[in-house]
Amino acid sequence: MITVIIGNFMIFKISTFLVIPTLFKCSSIAVEELATVVRKTITAVDSYYPNPDEEPLPA
Repeated sequence: MITVIIGNFMIFKISTFLVIPTLFKCSSIAVEELATVVRKTITAVDSYYPNPDEEPLPA
């Protein structure tokens, strides 16, 4: 198992078969879905907790 921690918000337990899609062809879809969830989570956390050092984007 591999543990992925995103900030202090989410912890994912990823089986090694998800990390090595070349050995298990069916897991490549799971890897893509997991990556999509991680990207959406990071985007949601970034938008909810903006970085105070960055200038706000123009509307």
